[in-house]
Amino acid sequence: MGINVVNKAVQLDETHQKGVNTSLEHNPTFQTFNGITVHYVFTRNKVQNRDGDGNPLNALKALKQYTIVPMYRNRVMDRTRNVIAKLKDDLVPDQIMPMPSSNGFVGEFAAIVAEVLEKPLMNPSFLRKKTLGEMIAEYGDGQLPKMSPSQLFAYKSELALWRKGNADRDISMKDVSPKIREFFLPLTLAGEFPAVAGQKVLIVDDLMSSGSTMASAANILIEGGKCPVTGLCFLSGLPGES
Repeated sequence: MGINVVNKAVQLDETHQKGVNTSLEHNPTFQTFNGITVHYVFTRNKVQNRDGDGNPLNALKALKQYTIVPMYRNRVMDRTRNVIAKLKDDLVPDQIMPMPSSNGFVGEFAAIVAEVLEKPLMNPSFLRKKTLGEMIAEYGDGQLPKMSPSQLFAYKSELALWRKGNADRDISMKDVSPKIREFFLPLTLAGEFPAVAGQKVLIVDDLMSSGSTMASAANILIEGGKCPVTGLCFLSGLPGES
């Protein structure tokens, strides 16, 4: 079951798997990123002449004027439950933690994961985004990571933009070029670390792109609580993304 996008309306199509492969046969998938195993419920793939491959998620989140009718939305969420059920033997967390998000879809997805896996939800309020000032202090000086010339140009350009911005404003990784997101950890502790030391935590997010935000959350859990971490995303990244 793939998708068609007609005038910003997302439609499901059983005749192909283009845009997003939602088949039970080919899902879930996984990859290892920075030592963390990340599972994907559905797999995105590139489609020529389409206005963005992430449109299904935009529709589910009611963003950018994309829509999906309740019938199709319910079918997607039912398929989501079926795919997650296939992971019950592989995913045995003590806690399920949704990534902090201003959109309610991540929480909805995490609630489905908790329901299917029969595990408790963990409040992510102990995490917050770093401010531009904190990002500049952490990444603005010192030795630069190894990167290509084009990445170096984008990296320095991003730092220059941050220096011109309000130092107290939260970082938005969506505004950072995908080619350099991997070099930044955008989250930090917002307060006291939760009482989950040593517990296995499944971090749940909507979309895997560069993985920088999930890596940042995992780093805090691993360093702060010695928590073994696994990831689960609703959609995979596109082929070629890192």
